Amino acid sequence: MSVTGPKTVILTRDTTIERTTDFTAGIDINRAALNTQLDTLTAISADNKDFAERSIRITDYDPAAANLLLPDAATRADKLLSFDTEGDVQVQAAADLLTGSVLGANYTKASYTGDGTQTAYSTVESAGSKNNIQVYVDGVYQNKATFSISSATLTFTEAPPLNSAIEFIVGNAVTSITGDASAITYNQSGTGAQERTVKSKLQESVSVKDFGAVGDGVTDDTAAIQAAVAASEKLYFPKGTYLFDVVNNIDHDLEIDFCGSTCHPPSGASNAAMFYFVSGANKISFSNGILDGQNQSSNFSHIINVNSSTCDFSMENMQLLNNCEGGATPVASRDIDLLYVNTANSVYINNCVFRLASRQGISFTGIAPNIVITNSIFEDCYLYGIDIEPNTSTSGMYENIKIDGCVFKNNGNKSTSDHVWGPSSGNGPFRAQSASLTVDVIKNISFTNNKIISTDFLNQVVGWQSPAFGVEQYNNLVLSGNTFQNINWVVAAGFSNASCPIYSTTISDNIMDTSVGDHGCQLLTYYSDKTTVSNNALKYLRIAAQDGFTVDGNTFVTTNSYGIEPVSGTANGVISNNTFDVGTYAISTASTTTGFSLVGNELNGATLTGPSANLDIVRVGNTDNIVNAQRRYEGDYSIISIDTATTTTVFNLSDTDKIGMIVVHDTAGTRIGSYALFGNFYDGSTNSSFLTNVQDSGVSGSALTLSGNLIQFTHTYGSTRNVSVNVVNFGE
Repeated sequence: MSVTGPKTVILTRDTTIERTTDFTAGIDINRAALNTQLDTLTAISADNKDFAERSIRITDYDPAAANLLLPDAATRADKLLSFDTEGDVQVQAAADLLTGSVLGANYTKASYTGDGTQTAYSTVESAGSKNNIQVYVDGVYQNKATFSISSATLTFTEAPPLNSAIEFIVGNAVTSITGDASAITYNQSGTGAQERTVKSKLQESVSVKDFGAVGDGVTDDTAAIQAAVAASEKLYFPKGTYLFDVVNNIDHDLEIDFCGSTCHPPSGASNAAMFYFVSGANKISFSNGILDGQNQSSNFSHIINVNSSTCDFSMENMQLLNNCEGGATPVASRDIDLLYVNTANSVYINNCVFRLASRQGISFTGIAPNIVITNSIFEDCYLYGIDIEPNTSTSGMYENIKIDGCVFKNNGNKSTSDHVWGPSSGNGPFRAQSASLTVDVIKNISFTNNKIISTDFLNQVVGWQSPAFGVEQYNNLVLSGNTFQNINWVVAAGFSNASCPIYSTTISDNIMDTSVGDHGCQLLTYYSDKTTVSNNALKYLRIAAQDGFTVDGNTFVTTNSYGIEPVSGTANGVISNNTFDVGTYAISTASTTTGFSLVGNELNGATLTGPSANLDIVRVGNTDNIVNAQRRYEGDYSIISIDTATTTTVFNLSDTDKIGMIVVHDTAGTRIGSYALFGNFYDGSTNSSFLTNVQDSGVSGSALTLSGNLIQFTHTYGSTRNVSVNVVNFGE
């Protein structure tokens, strides 16, 4: 066949090595003959140099002892030439260098004889592309531009010459290779692709089945999963049921996609966790699976244990279940949690389920700022759904905690005799505490849009344990938009310790369907500042030892004794614009409460038959307070009762207010003998019956002083009346 285009021809000399002249002693040497012999030797040397430079050879500094001799023909037949670890020549069978399987033979060979006219030939098997075939004509390799491939047919651009030997060698794709992936490199197609090892590529996502995991729920896959975790930073579990014990001391980043699989420990597991992370694990991620502790007894503890202060932990679409020690009988004294985070840099949990924990669903025990838990379910956890425990470090804090859109159901179901924290027996969805600190410890907590449900009366929603020492227990708590059903206390915050004050608490827009007696929302802080309770629907609010608070715009609907009860030590608060449909009292204060205002509340719902110490809508326990603009819309009487009588209580009533019976009595319920009401609350032109039914109920020697008031009496009793500059209408 003819070849067109420019060509390069390389000519080499092959000088015959022979002696053409024999020189003998005593005979004159012929100069011409000697010159010819020297020229021949020079030519042979030049030829040898050229041959050597075109040959495979060792360098000058290679060891002289290197064995470069080929084995005999029988030994090297059908073998591949290679070199051993010393660099010496060896021959090996192909199977010793490449173990695997290919489609059919390693290659397919087809041979033809050209007739001078035929251009299309069968390759027997499809080559797929020109890269998978070698074409020879009379032993000469043919450039890929001289033919085309279509399926199993090769077509030359020009017919090979008559009687030429045509040979096709088709190499088939290798489907599997067993060997060390770190020794194989590859390049992705595309501009800018960088060479890397196959091992590094495979480590991007490794299947546990690559290391022998079975996933049939019967085979113990512990060793396989431990090996897979050690080899990879990104792991996936093909869907199945995997049985394994602890994967211990994980000190590198790890992302696991369980692909809908279920994992649980074998019977009798005695290790601390299914996954145990230590320092060095900087990024941890779990997704799309079920980790089921199956109520293991013995020493089995947490399902996931994180002990890496630098790690960012995330978990999505996971279920952590059943780590109750001893099965049906949990032991609250053991440290057993579904997820245990000692230290972490950040925590993100979304759309997960935590169910049937022997203690908590999640426990935080060290430093873990930046916690976000959303759209998750915490159910039947023996103590708490979420627990933030003491931190004894002198630096760092819990801060930026967000819990949103979660459901807490039937947590804290342990017995009432062994409750640990809270003003009454019981625990619940969320607890935070701190101990032995000299720095701020808990800041910026948001508990919003959650639903809390209980089937018993032991739950309290948020509990805070007093530290032994500390500057601040928590700062900036927001409890908003939540629904609480069939629980005891909604919030019990703080303890009587001046070293752990609480600042900036907001409780707003919640529905609090509490179920037991006078229980409801309780602020038990003792040392606090800037507490606001607003726009909630609830039955009862108890305020203990608060100094500075606002209760505004709430709706109280209850048959309890009280709507709002500020107890001893509470001071400097505003109770305003609330609506009450209550039992005995809408608002009842203790005798030591001072300096708060009642402003613009609506007092509805109680139908009273007459004035009595036990039938007061508002009872003010100390006269160092202001009662301002209370409205009464239903029932026969609206009564404000003052337990002690001085002139420091001021009733500032507008012309739109209508208050019924105002009674002053002592703490035993007996009306005192002398009291005064000072007014200047006024405009009789718009409302001529603005105080109604003021009486002292016939107490002997009592005195009523009215000054600057617009008053209408329908019934009057008593021995002395001093009325000056009033518009008074005495009725029958």
